[in-house]
Formats: sequence, C-alpha cells, structure tokens
Amino acid sequence: VMMGLERKTMTLSEKERLNTAIHEAGHAIVTVHFMGLESLFKVTIVPRGPALGYTEYLPEESDLHGFTKSKLLNRIKICLGGHIAEKMYIGKDQITTGCSNDLKVATNLVYDMLRHYGMDEETGLIYSEKKEDLSDEMNAKIEKKAQEILKTLSEEVEQILIKRESQLKDLTTGLFNYDTLSKEELVKIFEGKKLERAKVRELKDKKAFSRKYQPQQDKQQNRN
Repeated sequence: VMMGLERKTMTLSEKERLNTAIHEAGHAIVTVHFMGLESLFKVTIVPRGPALGYTEYLPEESDLHGFTKSKLLNRIKICLGGHIAEKMYIGKDQITTGCSNDLKVATNLVYDMLRHYGMDEETGLIYSEKKEDLSDEMNAKIEKKAQEILKTLSEEVEQILIKRESQLKDLTTGLFNYDTLSKEELVKIFEGKKLERAKVRELKDKKAFSRKYQPQQDKQQNRN
C-alpha cells in the first residue's frame, strides 16, 4: 500500500479527529464539485503511514494519458480543499501541519504549468528544469504568477465550501462518527440519508464545528 499501513491503534483526541474530518471533507467536497459524486471512492480519518486521513477518488479515463490546463487547475483546487476547510472551520491561527503535503503538490503543479507546460500567456512558452536556466527577472515573474494563481484558486475554493457548507458539515460529522465512508455511504450522506451501521463515536458538541473565518469576498458581499 503506497500510503503505508493503517494505524488503527494510534491515540488521537476528539479534537484531532474532528480537525482531520474537516480537512478530508474539504478535499471531498471540492472533488465532488469538479468531478462529480461518482468519482469519490473512499474517505477516511483512520491514520495510514504519515497521514491522519485521506480522500480517494477515481481518475477519469482521459486523465490516464495526460491533463488539460483546466484539469490541472481542478487538481490544484482539490489539493487546497483541506487547507481552506481548516482555515474556515478550525481557524486561521489553528491550521495544522497536515496541510504540508497538499501544499507541496499544489505548488509543484503550478510551477509545472509555468515552467514545463507553457500554460500561461504572461510567462510564455518556456521549459526549464532549473531556476538557474532562466534570468532573475523571469524567475521573479514566475514566482509572482505562481502566487497569483494559488491565491485566485484558494479564493475560488473558499466560495465552493461556503456554497456547499451544509454538505461539508454532514460529511465532517459522518467521518467523525464512522471513521471511514465507502462510496455507497458517501452517496447516502450527500443525499441526506442516515447510515445503517453502528457509530464508532458521536459528535456531541455541534458548536465545535462552526465557521471561524469569513473570507474577504464574503465580507464585502455582506456589506453591500
């Protein structure tokens, strides 16, 4: 198994489990938004290898031979889903280190688009394996553009999670209560149905899961 063995005996607090559930629900919601509910295969908060949880989805057949620019942008947004969910529902100052690998993948994909695939008109049709291959001016241009792309995509993910907030809460609660959700159980949760099996635990304090951060764009709309 690429992600390592399950660590079912690992001791985690309820707060840690809830934080992981929020993180994985963020990934899952963004996946469903762009790839459809049928793409989700499994979501779990059972630790495996170095990860405290993971979201597994099935790639589209066309993805086996390469990615379009729009597909790469969607993959980046899926990567950012966990981080943004944490910021919104755990708090900006309480974001966990569990976002590290997601941000690494998202950042690498952005740089690949700019340095390897010629997918931005401003940075142009270039290919470079190393920063040293390009001028300081071009490297600075790429760095600036990468930050702009990540910021824009992050803001888009924020709006997706706000629009699908009820689904995010249902999925987070389901993950906390059951640890692992199969494809069939994920469909039931998105359809608002109850699962017919015993809960591993139950989220008793509903107030523990509330939005802690309001995106700037959302604030401006409320003022208007």
